[in-house]
Amino acid sequence: MPEGGRPTWAERLREVRDVRRTGAAGNPVPNHRERRTAPYWGACRERWKEEAEKCREAAQAAEEEARAACEKAKRDAALYAPPPPVNGDELRHAKFGRVRALVELGLPTFLVGPAGSGKTHLAEQVARDLGRESVLDSLSGGRGEGHLLRKHTMTGPEEGLFLRAYRDGLVWIGDEIEKGDPNALTVLNGALANGYIDLPGVGRVNRHPDFVAVVIGNTYGTGGDRVYCGSNQLDGSTLNRFQAQTVHVGYSAALEERLIAPEVLAWGRAVRKGMNAKGMRRILSTRDLLNATKQVRSGIAFEEVKASIFSGWKVDEVRLVDPDFEKPEEE
Repeated sequence: MPEGGRPTWAERLREVRDVRRTGAAGNPVPNHRERRTAPYWGACRERWKEEAEKCREAAQAAEEEARAACEKAKRDAALYAPPPPVNGDELRHAKFGRVRALVELGLPTFLVGPAGSGKTHLAEQVARDLGRESVLDSLSGGRGEGHLLRKHTMTGPEEGLFLRAYRDGLVWIGDEIEKGDPNALTVLNGALANGYIDLPGVGRVNRHPDFVAVVIGNTYGTGGDRVYCGSNQLDGSTLNRFQAQTVHVGYSAALEERLIAPEVLAWGRAVRKGMNAKGMRRILSTRDLLNATKQVRSGIAFEEVKASIFSGWKVDEVRLVDPDFEKPEEE
């Protein structure tokens, strides 16, 4: 370029060629001749392969994520769906027929089974099916013969549920018989064996033909065990009243399949299996799983329900029956 003058056209053309060759930042840019060489196309192919592999991995990840979302949606649909309509016959325990026959014959009946297996509900259901009125009476230590027959209160004498059922022909359901007061059980023994009760100031009360006593317990009356340590040993005379009418009421698989969400039931059965294998002193009843189903169907997270069920358990116990359980963070 001449001194103090403008650049010539040749100099400008040379500058443009240099920019095209090196780029605006000075980096070399392949020209049309260099693009025809094998190293250049080889580098392009490698770059395209890397980009194609990244696209393939992203597509696989998206597909797996979509598949997992579909599986979760299916599980949630089964978990949170309302229970199917059922009729009364389908909701009967497998021992319904046996218990109904005993009650219809007027025989005193002893229902034995684990907590939450539906023993009380079964007794009430049988009474309804027979068109009988039933009364539920909770037995415990300290509730003596006055609780069954008559007790004096500040407002006057009060009649016990047992006496009313005995006289009027109701189905009397005595819950937790192993915890019953020995004096009350002595009255029960005499009333069942003799067919009448003599009360001071009242006279003789005869047993109504339709009266039936159904007692309920978690053990067979031979004393407490590792799980039901509060159960007492029953007197042989009391057990003899129910000797031939003792019915075991366990967890009904058919009822659980009809009432409990599939995922909750599968989890519950797996936990029970682990509990039994390890001899753990824990209970996971039909009542527990039914309550869990009600909660998750209302929108409560299943993990929170599990945490509630496992409250009070040792960490090692939880790991033995549910290794995948992760306790939700507490706020």
